Amino acid sequence: MASSSVPKYEVFLSSSSKDADNFSYLLHKGLEDKGILTLRGNQEVEGGGTASLDVIRQSWSAIVIISPDYASSPWLLQQLVQILQANNLYGMKVLPVFHLVNPSDVRHQRGTIGESLKKHVQYQVEEINRWRQALATVANFSGWNTGDAKDQTRVIKEIEEYVLKRIPRSSEEKLAPSPPPLVGIRRIRLLVTCPHPQPLPPPPPPRQ
Repeated sequence: MASSSVPKYEVFLSSSSKDADNFSYLLHKGLEDKGILTLRGNQEVEGGGTASLDVIRQSWSAIVIISPDYASSPWLLQQLVQILQANNLYGMKVLPVFHLVNPSDVRHQRGTIGESLKKHVQYQVEEINRWRQALATVANFSGWNTGDAKDQTRVIKEIEEYVLKRIPRSSEEKLAPSPPPLVGIRRIRLLVTCPHPQPLPPPPPPRQ
């Protein structure tokens, strides 16, 4: 995706259909109601099939909803790797939402995230390492935490406002530089390089 072109989609949504489907649906609806062209990762696209790297890189941004079940899906983990590749190669914005999960657990693959990864025994170690690095990387991007329903409503509104202020609206608008960190969250841009991931630097102190 050239930086001077208008992306086909303004937001690409990546989420688990098991434990984040309702939140993803409400966020998708809220963004669409604001006139923000949004594609859910499991949504059928023009020409048939679901989202591929080609579709992802046609998006201006990706909202990755990391939930307890996210890492149980190899398809979602590969999607996350592709999103970070698009960030690296095309400057696509990556906005994570930590839905009912602690960012520190995502970064260090603890709890349900870690248990899910251990179940992928049929995959090569190199592939699993790429997924681990992708999870550690996305946990260091600025994002949002969600808890109860009231908190989720607030987060959806904040995301709508955040995206509306930043999306390019004409072919003359280039992808904007990365915005400053969201309040209370440290932004560290770590990029995934495939297929030979390198060790990540030590993570920052866990966020409370």
